[in-house]
Amino acid sequence: MNEVEYQAMPPVAVAEADQQWHRLDPRMLAVHPAQELTRLLPLLVLWAVIGRGDIQHMGWAALAAIVFVIIGLLRWATTTFRIGDTQVELHTGLFSKKRRAVPMDRIRSVDLTATALHRVFGLSVVRIGTGQDKEGDLDLNAIPTAHAEKLRVLLLSRAKGVAVPAGDEPVAEDAPVASLQLSWLRYAPLTLSGLAAIGAAVGVGFRVLREFNVREDEFPGLHQVLTLLDHGPVVTVVLLGLVLLIVLSTVLSLAIYVIGYYGYRLTMPEDTVHITRGLFTKRAVSLEERRLRGVKISQALLLRWARGAKLTAITSGLSEKHRAESSLLMPPAPLSEAHRITAAVLRTEGVTEVPLRKHPVVALRRAVIRRIMFPLVLLVAATWLAQEDLLWSWVPWVTGVLVLLGAVTGVAYYRSLGHAINGDYLIIRSGALDRHTVALRRDGIIGWRLSQSLFQRRSGVCTLSAVTAAGDHHYDIHDCAYAEAGPFAEQTTPGLVSPFLTRA
Repeated sequence: MNEVEYQAMPPVAVAEADQQWHRLDPRMLAVHPAQELTRLLPLLVLWAVIGRGDIQHMGWAALAAIVFVIIGLLRWATTTFRIGDTQVELHTGLFSKKRRAVPMDRIRSVDLTATALHRVFGLSVVRIGTGQDKEGDLDLNAIPTAHAEKLRVLLLSRAKGVAVPAGDEPVAEDAPVASLQLSWLRYAPLTLSGLAAIGAAVGVGFRVLREFNVREDEFPGLHQVLTLLDHGPVVTVVLLGLVLLIVLSTVLSLAIYVIGYYGYRLTMPEDTVHITRGLFTKRAVSLEERRLRGVKISQALLLRWARGAKLTAITSGLSEKHRAESSLLMPPAPLSEAHRITAAVLRTEGVTEVPLRKHPVVALRRAVIRRIMFPLVLLVAATWLAQEDLLWSWVPWVTGVLVLLGAVTGVAYYRSLGHAINGDYLIIRSGALDRHTVALRRDGIIGWRLSQSLFQRRSGVCTLSAVTAAGDHHYDIHDCAYAEAGPFAEQTTPGLVSPFLTRA
């Protein structure tokens, strides 16, 4: 591909070169095989550590890798695309051919992704999002990074129906609204991502060892460690295990944070929110401001104790498949930064810092009962079994602690409940272990849903849901007073529910 193919041109006058069919960059002939060969790494590591491997498994894995390499070659040879003035076309497939086209006015987002291998070869994957699931998005994997950035600007401009000046002059970078700070690393261990990684690694490791019939004594030093743990003092073993788990989890959490958010930068060029991040896999996401319907501030328990938070966008045009990675506005960072970025992105000061309306006291009773009911049943059963010498005497104490934790969690859940109207936004907050504060544009609400369970009906409360085309599609106000639900919905969106309200 040559430079002229990705010149930014006005949508009303597309050059002839832009109407031609193009192939993906030929450097993908090296990237695809390299990506597929990485599938053999676990086997190679196993071979290097224990000095042997299952020949049958190795043979099948090698054959599968060869097949994947051939598939990669065929994928490149049979993929062509064209950027027209009204649509983007993508043709793929050898035996089962696919002809796909996305009209320019259906383009909702254009994201750039580059794995470590892509970056070595100077390539990026262009993902054209339409807001539909799976088949709705188009992936151009891959084209030169410099051309990919120009293509992103071109497609977003045509989707908005505005002209882009032609030329190769570098565009001045916008001042960042936010960028990664070294002090933010202190929030990484509080996400518990390292603990999750340890659990996943242990599960996969045991499965691989069992699959290849590998014994523990074949790993240097592992047998001695297991013997020491088996015969050592219980208290010492437990304490050493906890210390090792905390240290390893902290290190892995820091590594995951750096890998995922290195180079994080949020800018707002020309009515667009642009986010770049990633160490090995670099991602560049562009969200149109006109499609933003609000934000969500997430605070897991440990993050909340440290006054930290994570910020995501509530926007239309993102498919379910890619929403989690494309909607991020801010990684785990200080809560004050989340409020500041929210004000900048929504162009409204103090959106998420307004006092919230409390829910009725009956919601507290419901929250506590729901969380202690099952532990109470366990406590009664454990106490009876312990008295009959059918269970260890310490088990009832453990279940008693679970009852206490359930009550504390219920109180915390009730204290988090709240909702309010702040200017153009509806504010909703809920969650005990994982608290969420949602700021949703009132003009983005397209309907309301009121639901009551049998127990809610007896308590005079209900769940009021604001329905929207963006984000999770509905945001719930849990256990609000039933008598206030209808008037509050009418106050939030005047005229939308008034035909369904009855006068007292």
